[in-house]
Amino acid sequence: MVRKYLAKTDRGRADGNLMERAVDEVVKGKSIREVSRLLDVNRITLSRYVKKFQAGQAEKTKDYAPNYNTRQVFTEEEEDGLSEYIVTCSQLFHGLGLTAVRRLAFEYAMKKDKTCPDSWKHNCMAGKDWMAGFMKRHCKISLRLPESTSVARVQGFNKKSVGEFFDIWTKTQAEKIFGPESVYNLDETGITTVQNVPKILATRGQKQVGQIAAAERGTLITVCCCVNAIGRSLPPVMIFPRVHFKDYMTKGSPTGTLGLATKSGWMNSDLFPLVLQHFIKHIGCSTENPAVLFMDNHESHLSLEVIEMARKHGLTIITLPPHTSHKLQPLDVSVYGPLKAHYKQAVNDWNLSNPGKRITIYDLPECFTKAYYRALSVENIMAGFKKTGIWPVDTQIFSDDDFLAASVFMNRSNRDNDVNNDGDVGNPQGYNPPSTSKASTTSTNRDHCQEEGLEHQISFEELTNLRPLPKRKTSNQSSSQASKKKIAGAKIITSTPEKHVALMKMEEKLQKLRKAQKKIVVEDESSDDEVENISMHGESSEYEEDFADDQTDDQSRKDPEDEDYVLIKLKLENSENKWASHKQITLP
Repeated sequence: MVRKYLAKTDRGRADGNLMERAVDEVVKGKSIREVSRLLDVNRITLSRYVKKFQAGQAEKTKDYAPNYNTRQVFTEEEEDGLSEYIVTCSQLFHGLGLTAVRRLAFEYAMKKDKTCPDSWKHNCMAGKDWMAGFMKRHCKISLRLPESTSVARVQGFNKKSVGEFFDIWTKTQAEKIFGPESVYNLDETGITTVQNVPKILATRGQKQVGQIAAAERGTLITVCCCVNAIGRSLPPVMIFPRVHFKDYMTKGSPTGTLGLATKSGWMNSDLFPLVLQHFIKHIGCSTENPAVLFMDNHESHLSLEVIEMARKHGLTIITLPPHTSHKLQPLDVSVYGPLKAHYKQAVNDWNLSNPGKRITIYDLPECFTKAYYRALSVENIMAGFKKTGIWPVDTQIFSDDDFLAASVFMNRSNRDNDVNNDGDVGNPQGYNPPSTSKASTTSTNRDHCQEEGLEHQISFEELTNLRPLPKRKTSNQSSSQASKKKIAGAKIITSTPEKHVALMKMEEKLQKLRKAQKKIVVEDESSDDEVENISMHGESSEYEEDFADDQTDDQSRKDPEDEDYVLIKLKLENSENKWASHKQITLP
C-alpha cells in the first residue's frame, strides 16, 4: 500500500458546497457541460452527483463531498481518545511503543465490535499501515527516544516540593531584592576519557563498524561550573583522580581554572570549601553586595565551614529539593547537555588526530576547553534560568501535566493533599483530557462541539477501563508508618537554624571521635600473672586467661589508663571444646 501518494490531478477534491450549487444549476435546466465550465468542476464528477441527487441519495452538503473514510476502523472521536490516552501514558513516564499501541487498538476494536481486517484478528494487533495512517492523522504524536528517568527523580519532582522551593525563593527575593547579575547556579558534572562514538560513514550492508576508543571504561574527572542569570560563566574547577595535584594537570584548561585532586576524582566535603572560595573570589559578593547561589543538597556541600564562609561574604545559598536537578537546575537543563555533546566530538577528534596514542586525563582539559566555550554561551545559560523559572521568577512555569508522573507513586493520603482547586492533579485516573473540538458562535455548533467533546471523553474513559493508567499498588505499610519518613526539601542553608543544625552535627562527630580515641583495644597474650582469674555471673566456674607466646609490638604493650577498655581473651578450664570468649571490662 502506498502511504505517501501524491495526487497528480484535482479529481476527487471537489468542495461540498460548490458541488451542491453545481447540482442545483443542473436541476434548474442548465447542461452539465455548461455548469462544469462556469464553476470549474469536473464534468464526470458533476454527472455522478446529479445521478445521485436524482436517486435521492444526496440530501445534505456532506453527501456532495468525497468520503475516503469508508474503511476507517475508528471514528474521529474514538481516535482522539486513543491519541489522548497515548499522550497521558507518556506524561506518566509509562509510554507505549508501536507494538503496544497496535495491540491496544485491536483490543479496543474487539470491545467496540468494530469491523476490522482479518490480519488484525490473525496477529491480535492492528496492522502497520493502520499505525502509519493513525500517526499521520494525529501529528502531535511522534516516535521518540525517551530519557531514562529514575524512580527517585519521578517521586522527587512533585507539586509540594516545587511549591516549597519557589516559596523560599520568592520570600528571599522580596527581602533582599537580587538582580539577575547576582543570581548564580553551581553544579558538578563528570567527563571521562572514553565517550560514546558518533555516527560515521561506512560501507552499506556491513554488519560491524568500529571506531577507536581509549579503553573499555574511562577515567573520571569532576568539573564544577558556576553561572549567573545574565549569561556569565565563572572559571571552572577540575578535580583529578590523584592524591596530589600538580600544575601541569590543568594545561590547556579554560583561563582561571582551579585544579584540585582527590583519590577518587569526586567532590567531597574537604574540597568544596576551596571550590566555594574560588567562586566567591570571582563573584565579588560581600555583605554590601549580596548574591544568591542555587545548588543541590549533596552532603559535601553542607559543611559548617561552607555555611560560615557564605554568611561572611553575604552569599545566600538555597538548596534544591532532592532529585529535582533535572527540572530545577539551570546547568542541567540547558548547559550540560550541549557541553557533553561538544566534548564527545572533541574527544573523537583527538583520537583521529593522534593515531596510535591513548588519551589520558592530562589530555582532557584541552578537549574540555573546546566544548566549554561552545556550550556555555549566553543564550544557553539564560535559557536554563528561564526554563526553570528561577529568573525571571515564574512560580507557574510548570503545569499540572509536569507533575502527573509523580502521582503514580503517591499514597492515597498524599494524593488527596496534592489536589488542586482546578482538578485532581494527583490522581491519574481522574485525568480529564482536553476537548479537541472548537467552540462556535451559534448554539447549534456549540451543542455539536460539546457532543463531540463528550464522545472524546467517553472514548478516553473506555480505554482507561480496558487498560488502566499506571498507579502505585497499595502496600502493607500503614499510613502512620509512612508519615514518619521525613523527606528533605529546599532550604536556605545560610540561615541561622540551618547553621545550628550543622553545628550540632559537627559536635556529634567530634564526640564520636573523642569516644573512639578513649577506647584502646589491647590483646595481651604474654603472661599469666598480669590478669587474675575472673568469675562471671556469680558462677563458681573459673576462667583462666589464655596467653600466647607470640611476640607483640611495643604499641600493643601500652599500659592502659583509667576508664580505658581492655579486650581480654578467656578460656574455660576442663572443657572438651576448649571454648574461648572475649569480654570487655573497665579497669578501675
